Amino acid sequence: MPWFQDSLRRVEQLVEWSATLELPHSLWIGALFNPTSSLTAIKQVVARSTKSASDQMSTETHMSTMWEKSEAKGYPENGAYVRGLYMEGARRNADGCGVETVSGTEVCGFVASSKPKKLYPAMPLMMYIKAVTIIFLETDGIK
Repeated sequence: MPWFQDSLRRVEQLVEWSATLELPHSLWIGALFNPTSSLTAIKQVVARSTKSASDQMSTETHMSTMWEKSEAKGYPENGAYVRGLYMEGARRNADGCGVETVSGTEVCGFVASSKPKKLYPAMPLMMYIKAVTIIFLETDGIK
C-alpha cells in the first residue's frame, strides 16, 4: 500500500477512536505509533478488573476464526481483537484444526512453515489478545 493511503487509514482510525474515546471492537495495532503500550494497557485494564497485580500479568495470543473487521460485534473477555498483523517466514494454518472457544471467542489455527515464495502472509484480521495472570510455582531448593 502506498505510504499516503496508509497515513490516511491511520488518521481515519485515530479520528474514529477519538470520537468515542473507547477502544474500537477491532484495533489496527500496526497503525499505532507505540503498539506495545496498547498491550500494556490491555493488561492494566484486566488487572484492575480482576484485582490482580499488573506486574503478574502476561498476554496470550489466539488466532480467531474472524477475517473481517465487521465480524467483531463486541469486546472479548479480558482482552482485545487486533488486526493488520503479518508473520515473517511462517503462516497460520487452520487445516485439520478443530474450532475451540477461548473465553467466548472461537479460535482455530496454529503456526506452520511458510509456503514457498510467500514471505509475509497475512494473519486473520482478528487476533484475540487475552491478558492472563502468571502462576508462579514453588521452587523450594531448586536453583
